Amino acid sequence: MPNYPFQQVAVDLDFHRGHVVHWKFADDFRPAAPTTVTLEICESPDFNGPVESVVATNFYAVDATRSKQDWVVPRYYRLKVVDGNSKQLVSDTFDYNLDKLPRHKYLLVNEMLRKEWLRMQYVGQQGWLLKRRYNGANATQDVDPITGAPVTNNALSSGVGLEHGYYPAVSMIFSAEGKKQETKLDENGLGVNFNEQLAIRTTNFPALDVQDVIITPDGKRWFVVDVQERFFPGTHTVLIHSAQCRIIPNTDPVYNIAVS
Repeated sequence: MPNYPFQQVAVDLDFHRGHVVHWKFADDFRPAAPTTVTLEICESPDFNGPVESVVATNFYAVDATRSKQDWVVPRYYRLKVVDGNSKQLVSDTFDYNLDKLPRHKYLLVNEMLRKEWLRMQYVGQQGWLLKRRYNGANATQDVDPITGAPVTNNALSSGVGLEHGYYPAVSMIFSAEGKKQETKLDENGLGVNFNEQLAIRTTNFPALDVQDVIITPDGKRWFVVDVQERFFPGTHTVLIHSAQCRIIPNTDPVYNIAVS
């Protein structure tokens, strides 16, 4: 598994748009802004040959060559992070097969993912994911000067406390697996509370995390409060994400984030 500052790295093969490499930073990684992440690609595992570079503008990068997988892996990856102080961190080298699966299991994984994508063509709906940032420059003008807590009603950080609190919106496909609405009197006598919850299921990419925001086709925005990942047995390869989401009031500044 690639090393610090990455907590998790995944590779999803896609022969249409290109192979997607996505990552999650370690919780204690606090780089000086601005931070640049570059996906480097080489045919040599020690990166002694020609190196291709893809600068990421989101929480993932795409190897647009769409090279076919053979069992002698022809291309290797690594991630390079450079912060605002020019400090550089480089991950370990990795390839398509992060779990080092034997060939028959590798084929099983890809067939299961293919069928999940096929299911989504019939029962899925188009939406967007706003992935929350956990690393970056503090939005000092949008936090309480005493406690450091984010101010809810702000435009710069959307309540996250970091500049540009969410990554740019990413298109996703998901299926609605259940919905619950509840209206009841507030226990403290403050009126009526309305609660709406949505259960969704989606594929391996984009990965969901608690505190991310899902945007449904009707324009509603939902806060992810719980995520369950289903792995291929004995591996860390994600097949399905199941999530519970809670409706966000339309007065929240997250509604000011444009998607297209």
